[in-house]
Amino acid sequence: MSVEIQQKIVMKQNSPSKSPISKTTKKVTKTPSPKKNVKKSLIKYLASPPKTETKAKTPSKSESKAHNEHQSSKTAIPKKKLIQNLIQLDQEIINSTQDNSKNISPKKKTKNQLSPIKDFSYRPPSNTVFDLQEYLDDLQARQIDEDLHDSDYKFLKKQILQSKKAVVVTGAGISVASGIPDFRSQEGIFKQIKEKTNSENNDISMGTGKDMFDFNFIYSSPKALSLFNDMIFDLHKKIKNTQNTAFHGFIDNLAKKKKLKRCYTQNIDGFETHLDNLVIKHPISLKKKEWPNVIQLHGSINHLHCIKCRKIFDIEDKHFEGQINKKEGSDSLDYFIGEDNTVQISDLLPDCPECAEAESVRIVAGKRPQGVGKLRSNIILYNEEHPESEGIGRVVESDILTNSDLLIICGTTLKIPGVKRIVKEFSKSIESKKQETGEGGAIIWLGNEIPSQSIVDYVEYIDLVVLGDCQKFAKMTEKWFE
Repeated sequence: MSVEIQQKIVMKQNSPSKSPISKTTKKVTKTPSPKKNVKKSLIKYLASPPKTETKAKTPSKSESKAHNEHQSSKTAIPKKKLIQNLIQLDQEIINSTQDNSKNISPKKKTKNQLSPIKDFSYRPPSNTVFDLQEYLDDLQARQIDEDLHDSDYKFLKKQILQSKKAVVVTGAGISVASGIPDFRSQEGIFKQIKEKTNSENNDISMGTGKDMFDFNFIYSSPKALSLFNDMIFDLHKKIKNTQNTAFHGFIDNLAKKKKLKRCYTQNIDGFETHLDNLVIKHPISLKKKEWPNVIQLHGSINHLHCIKCRKIFDIEDKHFEGQINKKEGSDSLDYFIGEDNTVQISDLLPDCPECAEAESVRIVAGKRPQGVGKLRSNIILYNEEHPESEGIGRVVESDILTNSDLLIICGTTLKIPGVKRIVKEFSKSIESKKQETGEGGAIIWLGNEIPSQSIVDYVEYIDLVVLGDCQKFAKMTEKWFE
């Protein structure tokens, strides 16, 4: 017999005799708890099944007699036996519930990295420098994983972990560790191109390596276009055989944890596509639902586009016939020279397969030909109109207006006016939501060098300058996302 039923019996035996209730006394009724209701209804149902609303048929005398004889032959269930049945039923229900709870695997408890710093209230003075290497050296000397007594580190960690709409603006500096050179440093692409071109090509000279990415220079002659194609072919091969860096992994972690609003990259390498949670699309759709989380501001070395129909194609080896078929010691331009010993710029550009198919259909249909477009690199050059400016503009405007809460600028010196302006607008948007308590978002600059005073004045609202290697920063943050 259960303890509950035993208690009820004892209480009934010990209860005082009922006293008459006066007419003036109000009767107080208590609403039983849901659990008691359930048990009461269950007992009531077992003792007396619910009646149906159908009208009972009056039995005849013979039927009544037979019914009474049948009832008398039935053995009545003793009250004690009924209680035991109820106790057994209760126990079966309890056992069933316990078995079901065993089958449901509990959620794994994950370590919440934000918990120890959630209530941390601190915002560093504007443009505070956090020396990353000095901090890491100190951790190593003390043989600890992190120092939460360092307010700047704690602020940095909190802002990244509590972010829900982070924007990351990147430049070539995040890809240097993979072996891909940047553009403007002493070992950068601009200097390498200038030295190689001026030493190997007496008939063409460059004032700066930047000319190799200038539309007017590249399409000024077959020779210049041939040099450009050589450079693109070599760079594409190198990128194809190179892995992304740890900082690309950091951006991927932001996306995986639903913290990344958008990554705007000036890089043309497309390393982001090597990762599971980052997406690049060309062309950029005008529909918001189809926007990727990575926007290539300067185009892609992995794509070509038709100068006529604007359709975009993945780059393939067949598009580099001159570079693939050039003989040792010869110029790739020699492959295209015809019988008249001349070559045209159009000869160096592959035909667009989309236009070619449409043209063949028109010819069969007897319609006037419209010409076949040519494929050129999808890298955006200086002094040319950006073919995806409208799509990028819509994405930027939307992200600024939808309350981005963190801006990380990494691997760039912000020399490009358009990118510089994007950073400025995001900075202003986030600044308007900051609070003195440290809540409301932050602007973080990350790089090997402190930003110039002109950049500091222009961006205006940088909270923390993380001075150091962005790859070491990325590796430091890996455990934050575990």
